[in-house]
Amino acid sequence: MKSIVIAMLAFAMSLAAYDYTLNVGDYRIEMTETGKHTIRSIDYKGYLLCPASGWNGCVLTPAVGGTYIGAGHTEGGTEIIKELSVKVDGKDEQPAANAVFTGENIVIEKVSQFDNLLVRTRLTFTKDGIVEQKKFVATDTQNVFNLYIFQYCWDKMFSHWFAMTSNGQELSGEFTHEKVQWHLNSDIKWLAEYNATMQKGVFCFFPKVIPGQSRKSTIWEVPKSYNKYYLFMKLPKVLPKGYASEEIAMLIRGFEAASVEQVPAILKMENEKAEKYAVAPITEVK
Repeated sequence: MKSIVIAMLAFAMSLAAYDYTLNVGDYRIEMTETGKHTIRSIDYKGYLLCPASGWNGCVLTPAVGGTYIGAGHTEGGTEIIKELSVKVDGKDEQPAANAVFTGENIVIEKVSQFDNLLVRTRLTFTKDGIVEQKKFVATDTQNVFNLYIFQYCWDKMFSHWFAMTSNGQELSGEFTHEKVQWHLNSDIKWLAEYNATMQKGVFCFFPKVIPGQSRKSTIWEVPKSYNKYYLFMKLPKVLPKGYASEEIAMLIRGFEAASVEQVPAILKMENEKAEKYAVAPITEVK
């Protein structure tokens, strides 16, 4: 009887979990209800910048030992969605299994609980790319070992990375595809990963530099899985009740470059465009 009940529960959970698709400009984005309405994959002009090889979004680690909460992680608890809205060109839509939404401006906004952190997230999708905004408040005392305020599992076949630090220093490197290793450990203004074979890449821009701790902004190269970007946000180890963050934002854009030698000039142009990009502020979390 116990095995039957477990099987029935597993079947019910599989029915509840679903993905849906957003089409806007040159982007095709798969969203996942399983990962609490986070991005599952990002296709740009036929190339999966972000395959469905891991979890993307926000992850809280309250304590040492793999107690992860957020996106698809449930080791330390479950992200609980309090509010959710999907708007396509201003019209309210209801996400559902295999639904496809096509528009010029798609906005997904949610308020969710990560342990004692109440987080408002807005994802805006246009032909100009993806803007992810966050703001959070502690509803009670919250221990923080790490908060990955942004986490993206970029394609394992990217060949090069580039970044500009908060003080304007330009950094770059190559992925070896040979061993697990870390690249970069800096507070950054922008980051890019590029695939010389596909001649495409992803550009990530921060309107305001977000200070990090531990590894700060970093890339974890796992050759069999991804070149995963993390931003380890700098926070006190204990947040008092009522602690409120500033608004945190990240702009994601795909780009094309015929060779790796062309990438720096293209990234300079991307940076100039991003600096002019207007982001509407999100409301307070209550």
